[in-house]
Amino acid sequence: QGKHILDAAATQLSNSSSAFCYARVDGILVDNTLQLMELELIEPSLGLHLDPTAPTYFAAAIAAQLGQH
Repeated sequence: QGKHILDAAATQLSNSSSAFCYARVDGILVDNTLQLMELELIEPSLGLHLDPTAPTYFAAAIAAQLGQH
């Protein structure tokens, strides 16, 4: 059932023409169908303070999205 939820979340995100460096999909299952509750495309913290290498990796991901890799 977990894979079903992840597949449904990926489908929600793939409906956009934009690529995302971060996304969180919150939802609930109703009759075995994911019902979107929240689609978060920006997070103020991202937990970057939890790993000293995280800011570098995130900056590289942003640069890659902008074609500056």
